Amino acid sequence: AREAAAGAIRQLTDKLHASEAERAKDAALRERAAQLERDVAEDAEYNLACPPTLELFVEPVVAADGWTYERAAIEGWLATHDTSPTTNLQLPSKALVENRVVWQLAQRQRQRDAAAAAGAVAVDAA
Repeated sequence: AREAAAGAIRQLTDKLHASEAERAKDAALRERAAQLERDVAEDAEYNLACPPTLELFVEPVVAADGWTYERAAIEGWLATHDTSPTTNLQLPSKALVENRVVWQLAQRQRQRDAAAAAGAVAVDAA
């Protein structure tokens, strides 16, 4: 009976260690996923910035070089240049087209930034 009890205890101990290892592995995976989400958010914010100004877009437009710029920045550039500020190649046209998708993404990023700032203020106030 003692041998059976000792065997049962060993089995339970092995299961306990296995579940602890699984919990640790799950925690590590959750942390990695959270880090990837933070990296993606940071990368997304960087990609929503005008190349010349590095500021989050307010009025994004696409130039003939295929790049998206802040309207005021590219208009200022085009007033004195016939080349792309990104590639330095001659532009076939100075036409600018509104980039609504980037505008929407920038708006969402602003909302996330505002929510994060509000959360930080709430935590600081507590």
